[in-house]
Parts: sequence; structure tokens; C-alpha cells
Amino acid sequence: MDPCQSLQDCYSDDEEDEDSSCPSIKLSLEDKARIRKPWAQSLIIKVVGKSFAFSYTMARVRSLWNPSDAIIGIDLGEHFILIKFKSDLDLNNVLNKGPWFLGPHFISTRRWEPGFQLSLAKVLTSAVWVRFPEFPVEIYDKVLLQKMGAKIGTLLKIDVQTKNNAKGRYAHLCVQVDLSKPLTAWVKVGKHRQQVAYEGISSICFHCGVVGHKLQDCPQKSPQPVQTDEGQFGKWMLAGR
Repeated sequence: MDPCQSLQDCYSDDEEDEDSSCPSIKLSLEDKARIRKPWAQSLIIKVVGKSFAFSYTMARVRSLWNPSDAIIGIDLGEHFILIKFKSDLDLNNVLNKGPWFLGPHFISTRRWEPGFQLSLAKVLTSAVWVRFPEFPVEIYDKVLLQKMGAKIGTLLKIDVQTKNNAKGRYAHLCVQVDLSKPLTAWVKVGKHRQQVAYEGISSICFHCGVVGHKLQDCPQKSPQPVQTDEGQFGKWMLAGR
């Protein structure tokens, strides 16, 4: 995989204007490809709502994921961990078989991206699977699916069966989304208004990371007015895979 193509529209290759007050080194396209390539098959994870020691988290995710080849963990600080995979199959299994939990706590999982900074990182950015129920067969088009994924978040992959038109009941995409913001419930393609359903995250609180209640009902969260569209909430999620 080309590391420059692993995520869509999440960064720019344009160089900043030279700052005379600060010595600068410009990166060529070759430089960028070289320094990104070792990390292209990597994920960044963080357990939501609970802090665990790095060694404990690594031991638990190895047990959960059961990789066929070695994985390398790097402590990025603030309980963010970069996981580098030697096997493409192992990385795809982690993306395909989530969501993942450490005990009752949700593990936020994102693809590595160039320029990741802790100070700018959103804890609740995570890779999730979405499906489009009752999806018209004529819209099973790679270009349109890519555009639909981009309307929801950052498209990571299209399910092979969806790409090959082998699954007619629904289309299936893996998308990186910001779970701290309202999720996109509908996408319009031409005149067709398509429902978006999110898999496996129907009852996760993204404050404490525990399954069983929503953010607005979290007992650990300070009371504050919450405005929701209950009709939209009911159409966001599917109970599971």
C-alpha cells in the first residue's frame, strides 16, 4: 500500500511558505514516501474512559487479536499506542472484526496518519463499519461508494463483497469517524436518500467507554443540557454484525 494513499483528504502534501524566523527543511515527495512507508500498516489505539499501563494494554490486545505475525507497540504518550503490523492480514482482521473492548471499555482504533500529534488528537476518532441497508443495486459503484464514505468520515476500505457486487442486501464500508460528534444518519445520492447504520456501537458511552448507556446518560459525566433528535438516534445504529 502506498503510504501517501492510506487515508483520503486527511493531510496535504503542500509545503508551507518558508518562515524566515525558523530554519526549515523542505520535504520532497520522495522524502515523504520514504518516511511514511514504514508506518503505512499501523494503527493508533486508545482505551476510552480508562487508563491502563502500556505493557498491560499490549498484552491484552495481543490476546484479543491473536495475530499470526509479530506486532510492535510504541507508547506515544497520553495512553495512545501505535501498533505496527508485519502482516496485512492481521491489520485487516483487526479492522474487520471490531469493535474491540478491554474489559468493558471500548478501544478507539484509527489508521495511522502522517503528522499525528497528541495535542491535536481526538480521542474518539475511531474506525467503524457502516452499512447501507436496502441499497439500490445500480448504486453499487466504487466511485459513488468512495464519495459516500467521504461524506461520513475518512473512508478506509470497501468490503470485498460490496466491491464485487456479491452482497445485494446492503453495502459495507469501513470509515474513520469522530464519535464525539453527531454521526451522519443519511446520505443522499441523486434522488435516493440512503440510511447509514453503524455496527457494534449501539450502546457505547464515549465518555467512560463502557457498554450499556449513552453519553448523555453517563453517571460519570457532569449534568448539562443535551439536545438530541431522538428520531435520528433511532436510525443511527445496528445492534451488531
